[in-house]
Amino acid sequence: MHKILLVEDDEVIRQQVKKMLEQWGYEVVLVEDFMEVLSIFVKVEPHLVLMDIGLPLFNGYHWCQEMRKVSKVPIMFLSSRVQAHGYRINELVVNFAINGEFSWKSVLFILAYTVVATGLALFIKSQRESDRG
Repeated sequence: MHKILLVEDDEVIRQQVKKMLEQWGYEVVLVEDFMEVLSIFVKVEPHLVLMDIGLPLFNGYHWCQEMRKVSKVPIMFLSSRVQAHGYRINELVVNFAINGEFSWKSVLFILAYTVVATGLALFIKSQRESDRG
């Protein structure tokens, strides 16, 4: 089973995304201690990270940089923020806001696409490894 690490501080969004992904057959690990994001990431070894930008203590950009020091795992930002560090968010990451409001339709579409693409990439990788060995 493929693991997805969900780093989201909003309880409602966290539980809804977890429920949806589990229905699709993914194991979802939730981060609830935002001082331990990196240690949980290293321990869990997820296949995909879904990360909010506006987190308590350190933001999602910080944790993304820390994860990149130890892994190349795909990281997808899950956020309704429109501005960040002087850039329009859609110049940097996928934005889930429509007219400034969080849109579940956008989340579902992008998550479905990302999960399918990640699953396909992992399948191809496993096929190549089995062909070699």
